[in-house]
Amino acid sequence: MTTTTINITENDEMLQLNDALRSYLTGELNAVTAEDLALLADLLGQSLSFRDAFIAYILAPSEVSAEDMYLFESAPQSPETGNRMSAILNTRFTDGSKPDTDMFDRARDLMWIVAGVAGENTRCAAQTRAVVAYLYWWEGNDEEAIPAAMEALSLDEDCTLASIVMTAVVRNVHRNAA
Repeated sequence: MTTTTINITENDEMLQLNDALRSYLTGELNAVTAEDLALLADLLGQSLSFRDAFIAYILAPSEVSAEDMYLFESAPQSPETGNRMSAILNTRFTDGSKPDTDMFDRARDLMWIVAGVAGENTRCAAQTRAVVAYLYWWEGNDEEAIPAAMEALSLDEDCTLASIVMTAVVRNVHRNAA
């Protein structure tokens, strides 16, 4: 297997956003700039791979580097990306580790802010709500996951992440939580 080397510094805008998101989600920053919020809204509205990279970071912040985030977003179809993402999700789904509730709360708050910034971009608004639903489901909070997923689906009936959350809740599929 060959490893792709990513020079994330080639994309200053992504590097700045990555740093801002990491700082905000870990509590080092109390706010994200309007420019970063606009870029985040744009990316969430256009790139499911960015959404998935964002989720992977929230689930496993110590395992997902800035280079991983960039790789997940820039080369979503590569075997290396698929293997790395699968390994992170499978490990977190089965290892019984407790989520970082502060980070999850900050991520959900950020998604609601981005939904407001999204304006008429219904795809972005749907994706932000789907991320919120997914994080609630991940924590085992179906009562909050269902309305967020339903709201996402009301904005975009093709929002697969929201559909996945709804299916998991209905079928009582949950991760091995501590």
